[in-house]
Amino acid sequence: MSSITFQYQLEPERIIRGDFHPALRPNPQATVILVHGFKGFKDWGMFPYAAGRLAETFDVIRFNLSRNGVGASLTDFDELDKFGKQTFTGDLEDLKDVVVRVREGKLPVAGIQPVAERVILVGHSRGGGESIVLALDEPALVDGVVSWNGSTSFPAIFGEPALRAMREDGIAYIDNARTKQRMPLEKIIADDLERNRDRFDLIARISQLQVPLVLIQGTDDFRSLWSGSEKLVSAAPSVSWIHIAGGDHTFGAKHPFIGSTTPLDEAIAATGREIRERMLQRPADLD
Repeated sequence: MSSITFQYQLEPERIIRGDFHPALRPNPQATVILVHGFKGFKDWGMFPYAAGRLAETFDVIRFNLSRNGVGASLTDFDELDKFGKQTFTGDLEDLKDVVVRVREGKLPVAGIQPVAERVILVGHSRGGGESIVLALDEPALVDGVVSWNGSTSFPAIFGEPALRAMREDGIAYIDNARTKQRMPLEKIIADDLERNRDRFDLIARISQLQVPLVLIQGTDDFRSLWSGSEKLVSAAPSVSWIHIAGGDHTFGAKHPFIGSTTPLDEAIAATGREIRERMLQRPADLD
């Protein structure tokens, strides 16, 4: 399934690299934007496959957040200096910029623009939580969110020992089990979390959400994330929570990608169904 690559500079040292998958079906009704998670990237494992599957029906965009640590190689963590400064606020600026460009028909791709009338965010892990924050902050920009095994507590992504090291020593390190790299986390990340404590409190804010939200979660996902989803649904019963039997945090997908899995295919199918039934059928006065 073909895609169109694009790249643009958001500001010095912040480059957005992405792929646009035009829908195979004529007259698609929405653009789906895939948002990767912590230590993730647009070409990781399942994302190209998921984009291709969703592009059977919708226009789809997958892109790298500008400070995710993956540079021009597209597959290697060759920008650890940027990774060390990857704040949630910065990620949200990146995501909002991509959404606005889609809405305004200004994505730097030749010949065809993604559908601008409806934009759906599909975020994995940290990307799921960030997608919810953007929908809370900018409800006019987003028509729905699907969170795959999404984070509900941003500080929990790092843990208190790492946060303490950021605050007290100016830097912490985490290991990447796949690449064997020690990845830096600078104080700016902890400062961003503290400064935006209320903004990032998804459990407290979720009842204010004005767009449909669907949680799609593997039954073998991390228990902390499962507990977070329980709290989210308890605070906002209108949130739909779909369980994927046997699915772990990546629905069984690995990197490099060696093929799909039953949980991944079920998650993708549920995503398409929920978008069609919950997000494309909203009354016009909610647009």
